[in-house]
Amino acid sequence: MTDRTPTQSIALVVTVLNEAATLPELLDSIDAQTRRPDQVVFVDGGSSDATLEMLHAWAGRRADRLIVSAAGANISEGRNLAIQQTTADVIAVTDAGVALEPTWLEKLGAVLAADASADVAAGFFRPRTTTTFEQAMAATVLPHLSDIDPGSFLPSSRSVAFRRSAWESVGGYPEWLDYCEDLVFDLSLQEAGHRITWVPDAAVWFRPRGTLRSFFLQYYRYARGDGKADLWRKRHAARYATYVFGVPLLWLGRRNPLVVAVGLAAGAVYLARPVQRLLEGGLTAFPDSRHRDLVRALALIPVIRLVGDLAKMLGYPVGVAWRLRHLGASEACVVPNVLGFVSVPLPSQWERLGEGTAAGEGQTNSSQPTAFFRRVVLVGQSSSHLSAVTHDLSIVIVSFNTRELLRCCLASVLSSEGLGECETFVVDNASADGSADMVAAEFPWVHLIPSPHNGGYAYANNLALRLAGGRRILLLNPDTELTPRAIGDMLGYLDAHPEAAAVGPKLVRADGSLDLACRRSFPTPTVSFYRMVGLSRMFPGSRTFGRYNLTYLDPDVETEVDALAGAFMLLRREAIEEVGLLDERFFMYGEDLDWTFRLKERGWAIRYNPGVVVLHHKGASSRQDSGRATVAFYEAMLLFYEKHYQADAFPVVDWLVRAGIHGRLSWSLARNAMRAPADRRVSA
Repeated sequence: MTDRTPTQSIALVVTVLNEAATLPELLDSIDAQTRRPDQVVFVDGGSSDATLEMLHAWAGRRADRLIVSAAGANISEGRNLAIQQTTADVIAVTDAGVALEPTWLEKLGAVLAADASADVAAGFFRPRTTTTFEQAMAATVLPHLSDIDPGSFLPSSRSVAFRRSAWESVGGYPEWLDYCEDLVFDLSLQEAGHRITWVPDAAVWFRPRGTLRSFFLQYYRYARGDGKADLWRKRHAARYATYVFGVPLLWLGRRNPLVVAVGLAAGAVYLARPVQRLLEGGLTAFPDSRHRDLVRALALIPVIRLVGDLAKMLGYPVGVAWRLRHLGASEACVVPNVLGFVSVPLPSQWERLGEGTAAGEGQTNSSQPTAFFRRVVLVGQSSSHLSAVTHDLSIVIVSFNTRELLRCCLASVLSSEGLGECETFVVDNASADGSADMVAAEFPWVHLIPSPHNGGYAYANNLALRLAGGRRILLLNPDTELTPRAIGDMLGYLDAHPEAAAVGPKLVRADGSLDLACRRSFPTPTVSFYRMVGLSRMFPGSRTFGRYNLTYLDPDVETEVDALAGAFMLLRREAIEEVGLLDERFFMYGEDLDWTFRLKERGWAIRYNPGVVVLHHKGASSRQDSGRATVAFYEAMLLFYEKHYQADAFPVVDWLVRAGIHGRLSWSLARNAMRAPADRRVSA
């Protein structure tokens, strides 16, 4: 490895999303560093508060500070994008919601400058608490210095620095993960032979979660990340066994003194270390002579433990379902990354690691998780920008095992009139039916993008959108058939409504019935409740109960709506550039809803035009695996809720929404299993 001198350049990168409340302290602490970063890059994932305005005001016109807007990007995508903007030898990473100690960057950089064999400097993190609840939370979930084994500690994204060459050698952060991404990144660095050096005095301060609700959501997401990455299988199994079998057995034997004694002993062991941490700082943290706050904090510890366990048990299977749907049993995970085509080895034996979290909480000593990934092939680009304008219209079609329908769709595109200068992209999501070969042989004018894996609808569309040069962009499903004037008339309609970001036609099925998804409201918790309990079907003409699919409106009257179906969605280029590309966390459903939601947040209108009718052979891809498609539907519903409504929901509503989604998923899968194979479909 190349030796580094004390004059090495250091860049600081941070990802943020709606952090206006916590930003001032972080920005002040960056300005107060004894060793100033040579470059600072913030990537905003689509904040709807004052985050971006604050960042731009702070950055001013300084050349060493860059603010990047990447709406919809997850944490890994944001970090990789930020690092890509830098040229520094060393990359330091921290998170929003923290404050850096003045010597933090100096100490991390000094280790890498002085030791040529060290590629990663792992700093520490300390809680800054202001309430009794935060004290209890810190004691329950955060390690003390005495808990850390320097030889096995993995750095948190709150406090770490690494050589740029190390980041490049492993292909960057894993963009297929939205949580636990720093743990998997650390593991890939270790497997590639990069040495991690423990720097405990390079610390940051941060506020622990201040409510049970925010803590539940945090640990739900951590566990979902564990499931996606196939981490900590034995620990999760032990947790399920304890609650499913152990707790009921203890309850049944509650009159037996021996059983009670065993239960109390097990509980004491489970709570011992958090209680010990709290008591170690008790006299200084709780100056009240009667220690009333200390007693309250002690009482909160088992509650926090219980809520955390419940969150993990709910989140883990959702992550497992994602992994099975996206990866199956293959030994390769193919995911998009900013570095282009890169092959990244991941650990085949992961040893001596603490239970991983995206924020480093609980990362203490070792245990051996099950390794799932052996190789990662990274394809595509993560840029959220479109290419330069070269055409009047870009048509994007994503296909997965729909060869015959795709042939008919492209034939109808070829016979379309009034398109102007037009380009057509077909992204094939690793079809096994010869779809890509058919397109290449029969439609040579099409720009064919063969994806080596099925990355989902949003992922595949984004591959083409980044190359699209049209002033207007049409998302079109391969199971649609167009009349000759359909696209041309919709282009005219979009031009006639400059306030509209997107317009959609009336979609009809083969039997002539309306495809209800072609115009709808956003699935708020209330609207979704009416749908789930059947009130929308019982009272379709009600303005209250019929809002899900706007069944109370005449389908032949044009109107402004919340959302359109992605089967035919014509968009204005400048609107896409304003809000960013599709959110690739949505695999098969919900990405169109999320897109229109983001567009309407920015003040754009969405319009439904029944003057144009398009035939939609709905469900051609989803029927190939109705079970996985059903899981994808409810996973998208949960993701949409978490992204747009969860922050404003009361705790009891939050619990009810989650319980309703999981319960409805279970019922839908069971009902589908009772149907004949030919009759199975996506059960929503």
